[in-house]
Amino acid sequence: PARQVMSYIDWETRGGKKPALEWLIELMSRHPLRRVASDQRVKGTIKKIYAERDKAFAYYKENLKLFGKVSFIDLTRAHLLDLRFTPYYLYPNLLYNVMLKSVRGDYKLSVGSNPWKRSKIKINIGLMLKKYGGGGHKWVGGLTIKPASRTDAVIQEIIAKLKDIFATSSAVA
Repeated sequence: PARQVMSYIDWETRGGKKPALEWLIELMSRHPLRRVASDQRVKGTIKKIYAERDKAFAYYKENLKLFGKVSFIDLTRAHLLDLRFTPYYLYPNLLYNVMLKSVRGDYKLSVGSNPWKRSKIKINIGLMLKKYGGGGHKWVGGLTIKPASRTDAVIQEIIAKLKDIFATSSAVA
């Protein structure tokens, strides 16, 4: 029930929306989460979320590109849920995922590492992305690519760096 209520709130507030949630707060203050999750408004939204999740999952399965231990997904033309851990579910041996999105006309690149393979991650992603005007921390980072004409080159360069790091660390190990 807690995940369903949390998913409902996340869905209703996505994209910076500020919905009226007073009814939900009132319900949560008076009833257990199981009762809150069974509310028809919550259940209806959860049903939509599951349908969107299934659509996004199918898109990932069909469009995820693999480059050794690195994957890439282009979400610029697909307005889908961000299922950032899906690449690691589909391919458990992946170490990194690179994701491209279009946000208000800008290209946003996110780079993440497999949270279940932390011991094999050999680079600080935030520091790597600093060279491109981005940032983050050891495990994840992002950047806005400007001008847009550089998008393909930047993506290829980052994927190559991630592949090289893995190849180098494998040769040493």
